[in-house]
Formats: sequence, structure tokens, C-alpha cells
Amino acid sequence: MRSPLSVTFYLAVLGASLSSCHNSAAVAGSVILPAVKLEAPSTITPTAMLTVNVTLSPGRGTSFDRIDIRRTASEIRLTAWGVFHGALPCVPPQPLLETVQLGPPFPASFMVTVVQPQGAGADLSAAVRVQ
Repeated sequence: MRSPLSVTFYLAVLGASLSSCHNSAAVAGSVILPAVKLEAPSTITPTAMLTVNVTLSPGRGTSFDRIDIRRTASEIRLTAWGVFHGALPCVPPQPLLETVQLGPPFPASFMVTVVQPQGAGADLSAAVRVQ
């Protein structure tokens, strides 16, 4: 049987370890999330919806917020935004699959590009033709 003092010590250690999973002093901020995979069809019909799958790697302490879409005459640029909450050692990063659907009109051919954060490597791109 444990003494009341050892049980109190055990509960204090458990509480301290659980509270380390939350960093209340950290300031949240918007960050571009890195993408590890881009899936887009190589061809679509002129009236079809374009469905693009993007696999993101948010990292520790970062949650997904949104994907911004910018269309130009020759490109659709996707930027995945997240919110950095500070270092959270108890939250392992998990890949995240996001699906984006866009309607026509589309040019005869165009690129779908996922913007990468600075230092994460080249942007991911896929060419799409309208047939």
C-alpha cells in the first residue's frame, strides 16, 4: 500500500507532465504548410470539375486553417495556411489530406501549383490539359 505522500507526489508529477503539452505562453501565427504530395488529373473535359488532392505535413504545434486559391490565365496556385500554436511536444505531426474542387472555365492547358514555405524545397506542380 502506498503512503498518502507518495500518491500526492505521483499525482503532482502526472499533472506536471500533462501540463507540458500546452504552451500557453506561445503566440499563435499564420504559417504556410508544406505539401508532400499533389494529385491532379492530367486531363479533364471543358465542363468537368477539377478535383485536386494535396497531402500536407503541418508539423508540431501547427493546425490546418485554409487553402487559398489564386487563378491566372495559365495557373491555379494553392497555398495551404496553418496556425502555429507554439511547441507542443505531446502532439505528433500527422499528414493531412485536403481536397480542393474548382469549376470551369479552364484554359486549354494550365498548371496546378502548391506553394511551399520558404526553405521547404520547390513548389509542387502538375500539368492539366482540357480535352
